[in-house]
Amino acid sequence: MNLRSALVAGLLGACLAPSAVAQDKPLATIPVKIKTDKDTLPTKVETDGGINVETMDGRASFVLDGRLQFDTLAYDGIYNDASGDGASDTRVRRMRLGVGGELDQQWEWLFIIDVNNDSGKATLDTGSLMYKGLSWSDITVGRYKRPFWLEAVSTSKWISLVERSLAYDVLRSNSADFGVMLSKMYDLDDAGTASWYTSIVNEGVEDYAGAEQATGRDQYQWYARGAWAPWNEKGEVLHFGLGLGDLNPAKGSTIDIETKLGVSAASAVGVAYTVDEDREAGLETAFVWGPFSAQSEYLLRTLDLSAGDSADVSGGYLLLTYTLTGEPRTYKPYPARLDKVVPSGKHSFGAVELVTRYDDIELEQPGAAAATGRVLTIGANWYLNSHLHFKLNYLNAKGENFGTTFTDGDAVTSRLAFVF
Repeated sequence: MNLRSALVAGLLGACLAPSAVAQDKPLATIPVKIKTDKDTLPTKVETDGGINVETMDGRASFVLDGRLQFDTLAYDGIYNDASGDGASDTRVRRMRLGVGGELDQQWEWLFIIDVNNDSGKATLDTGSLMYKGLSWSDITVGRYKRPFWLEAVSTSKWISLVERSLAYDVLRSNSADFGVMLSKMYDLDDAGTASWYTSIVNEGVEDYAGAEQATGRDQYQWYARGAWAPWNEKGEVLHFGLGLGDLNPAKGSTIDIETKLGVSAASAVGVAYTVDEDREAGLETAFVWGPFSAQSEYLLRTLDLSAGDSADVSGGYLLLTYTLTGEPRTYKPYPARLDKVVPSGKHSFGAVELVTRYDDIELEQPGAAAATGRVLTIGANWYLNSHLHFKLNYLNAKGENFGTTFTDGDAVTSRLAFVF
């Protein structure tokens, strides 16, 4: 075949290809030969909802991580304090995509990008590197979850209700600009597992999150957490934890400590403080027995005010869950947190879980009555499979001494989520 004939045949093929597709006729497959280095290791690929690539000898791995969460919210009263009337919102609550992996069983890395619902801009959620080659400690460097509070170190993929607790709102523990963490887990045989974490983080040029004034200098904070799970078997877990933190604000820093009472689109309520010192402590416990689980935490945040007085921010919650289809909540001993419910496959519709939580917080105000918030939430979760689930929550809230027009409110929230 000469060059002219080859060109004519190629053009005819390009024109006829769309009609072949329309008639569901297979197109010719173009063979592709991939050139590889002689030293390239054979790999195995898993694609159950995502992409997981691992060398056959386990030396290296690559994982695609992501979550899409779509929320629908309806609320009134204190949740919509401008009028108290009923309001609603449908939003993308979280849209995150990340990659992670391991190398030589000594290095772990994770990089997650978050697309902000309000601005639509992509920001760094997590970017960390962990070295596990030392016998006495693992070392993590970068942007990661601060080692404080069970709910805070748990992934938003698998929280039991649409939103975390009110106490989570008024503590200071999530991702920092940059930090260094030392940590280690120990297998205690019949005594379960234990782990410890200590970290110094840099808050960047702000005094600390929520501050209204910038210092233009690094602002370091210190955190520590210890966890022990004397029982740690599938369907049988008992967990205890203690966390401490020193937020080290610049003298005279101003911060608004706020909560949205469990509805992400609601009006925030809170108290503003001007502080010289800011410290926090948290107690945590969790229990799993078959399809039943209980989880509870208590927070005490102590503020030394610039005016010479002090104020305590305190609160806690009790969370109860029961899986009607029998599956237990899973537990990860490192970093010591409760995780997802995995449908057993015994039922074609997946797994169904009932959930309830009671929240209670108190924010002291010098010279005035303490601001208090209380919320009762009941809900149900439907896990269609290990990647797709639906949540439905009803909330009844009461907030006093926040300076709001309304003190009561009700809300119904739902979430459709796909995770991988």
